[in-house]
This record gives sequence, C-alpha cells and structure tokens, in this order.
Amino acid sequence: QVREELGGLSFHVAGQIWELCKEENVFVTGITYQVTKLLSVALDRDNAVIPLRGESQVREELGGLSFHVAPEAFFQVNTSGAEVLFRRAGEYAGVTSSASIFRHQSASQMQSTGSDGQRSGKETESGEAARERRTVVLDICCGTGTVGQLLADPSDPNVTIVGIDVCAEAIENARENAKRNGFSSCEYVAEKAEVALPDLLERYVRPDTNIVAIVDPPRAGLHKNVRKALLNNTRIQRLVYVSCNPNSLCDDASFLCNGSDRSDAFVPIKAVGVDMFPQTPNVEMVMLLERSKDRDTSDE
Repeated sequence: QVREELGGLSFHVAGQIWELCKEENVFVTGITYQVTKLLSVALDRDNAVIPLRGESQVREELGGLSFHVAPEAFFQVNTSGAEVLFRRAGEYAGVTSSASIFRHQSASQMQSTGSDGQRSGKETESGEAARERRTVVLDICCGTGTVGQLLADPSDPNVTIVGIDVCAEAIENARENAKRNGFSSCEYVAEKAEVALPDLLERYVRPDTNIVAIVDPPRAGLHKNVRKALLNNTRIQRLVYVSCNPNSLCDDASFLCNGSDRSDAFVPIKAVGVDMFPQTPNVEMVMLLERSKDRDTSDE
C-alpha cells in the first residue's frame, strides 16, 4: 500500500514538474521513477524503473555518434569532458586513426588536449603494423557501448567490437547504438565480466588477431577473476584502463604488472588524469599498460 501511495504521489509530482518546466522553458525530455534501497538503480532487479512523463531514455551525442541511454545504464554526464577522456583513451588504444573520436575533434579540442589524435614515432609504426591484422576491441564494462564505438571505425572490416556489461538494459542500448552508428561487426553480452570473459577470449583470441582490451570498471575496480584472465591471456598485448577511482586503479595495475613476478606481465606505459568534475576531489584516470616482453626499451 505504501508503495502504491508513493507511486501515485510521484506521478502527481512528476506532472507538476513537467508543467512547470514547460512554463519556465526548461528543456526536460522525460521523468522516471523507482523505489529502491540500493545505491544503483542498475543493481535493483526487483523494482523496475517506471516512466512517468515524456521519453523513457536519454539521447546523447558524443564524438559525432548517437547514443540512447536507459535509466538503468551508466553514461558520463559531462559529455564535453567525456570526449577529452575518450580521445586520450583512443590515442592509447591505437585501434585506428579514423575513429569517430578523432574525426570529430575540433581545433580548440586538439589544442586543449595537446594532441592531434595520432600516435607518433615507434608507436605509430607499431600500431599500423598491428592494424594490418584483424583487431578485436574487447570492451569490458562497456555500458551503452560508448568507448568501443568511439575508438573504432564502422567502415573498417578488420575491426570487431566485443562488449560485456552486467546491466541488460545497457547492453540492449549498446546493440541498438551500434546499429544506429553503422557498426555491423560487434557482439554485446549481458553478463558479469568474470563469467563471460573466459568464453569470449577462447572464441575471439587467435594467433593472427590483435587484441586491445579497454576496461572501464565501477569504483570498486576489476573483479579478481577478470584481472587473472587479462593477465593470463598473453594475446592481449595492450590494455587501456579508464578509472573513476585512482585507488582501485592502483590496486588493479599492481596485480596486472607484478603478476607473481612473471616476465610477461603488463608494464604501465603512461597515464593521465581528466578533471571531469571541476571543484571536486574526483578525477578520472586513463592508463596504458603493455606486455613487458614486447616493450622496446632501447631508447629509454
């Protein structure tokens, strides 16, 4: 009865907010409602998100691509800052220089990031050589498919995007966003990364395949089984870690780089912080890790 009363009250309040926004010329596309005791709406599978007014999903433009976002799905709210963040992730990943995040970069954005969207020197040559082979972008904790789609080129037949996320609504968004943005060679799996990753690695990792892993985990960081799978599968030569919590990033990077003193563990190559929330203590981090045995240290 309390839940029904709350639902009725929320519907009434949503109607008042909707009309007030129209009167004040405030642009609101939709209002949704959910009763939950959890910190994340995506984790509450027992209480559905109920649309009250307008559209049930948010539509965003990012890096020249279009994304629909369900209420349960994660998406960066600071889209201008997200373009800076994902552009740097794209530079680190080195999947393709014709990715959307580079093609839609303005002159002012190029100046602010201090980069032209290209990898230079030995990295460019190495990246070009790798791109002659089939490339799989392994997008772990992919959400609505944002990172993988921004870092790839839909016209490149040699690139396949494989995304994993625990939120079923986000995965449905990712599939529809991929179609909307012109990607045909992709697979999105609604499952915990630690459950889905072993099978996906077995199916996609081949001797002639260049594997680039992108991880963008929640604040707690990567599950221990995901860390082990990334470390143990030596076909993954490059790993780009996008983090909203530098503490968990350090924990995960320590494991991936130490690897029980194995010679083929990862090595941290470079990292950068992106201030997504000015005047707060929070900062997003992007770190590039590569296999130590493949790292050329002759000029260092």
